[in-house]
Parts: sequence; structure tokens; C-alpha cells
Amino acid sequence: MKKLLKKIEEEQGVLSLMKVGGEFILDTFLDRKNLNLVYSVSTFDKKIKYEKCFFKTTAGFYLYLSNYGIPNVFNLEIYHKEEHVSEIQIFLKQIIK
Repeated sequence: MKKLLKKIEEEQGVLSLMKVGGEFILDTFLDRKNLNLVYSVSTFDKKIKYEKCFFKTTAGFYLYLSNYGIPNVFNLEIYHKEEHVSEIQIFLKQIIK
């Protein structure tokens, strides 16, 4: 994960980090068309079980979801350029209801 972030920052410049409070259901992200899964850590036992996921949005910011023990429930961190803050707010309003 750190190597991936370092590579992205080499290409795009320094990214800011926004930690989003709450618990997030992974399916909320997997079903969205504006997200591309870039990196994941998972296991397979009759179905894929993700431990960590890193998505790139079509708006250009990145979402990092990490599981902390409850199946399919994740923490959310957003890596972004400062000019993406308004898009991030719109995105969060769509997923936090």
C-alpha cells in the first residue's frame, strides 16, 4: 500500500489524507460505477473476502478501505489533492445517508 501511494505521489504530487469517521459497508463501494479497484488484499473461501481495498474515483481522488474485524465493515480514508474537496463532500453525502 505504501509503495502504491508513493508511486501515485511521484506522478501527481503530494496527496492530502482525510479520515472519515464511521463504519462503511464494502458493497456500497463495489457496486459504484465511478470507482475502479486499483489494489486489494483478499482471501477466497467460496467467495472473495476483502481485507483492504484501494479505489480510484473518476473524479481523481482515492479511497482506502480497511477491515477491522467485523465482516464486510470497513474504515475509510481518502487520499486527495486539495482541489478535490468539493467533489469529496458530494461523494460522501451520497454514501452517508
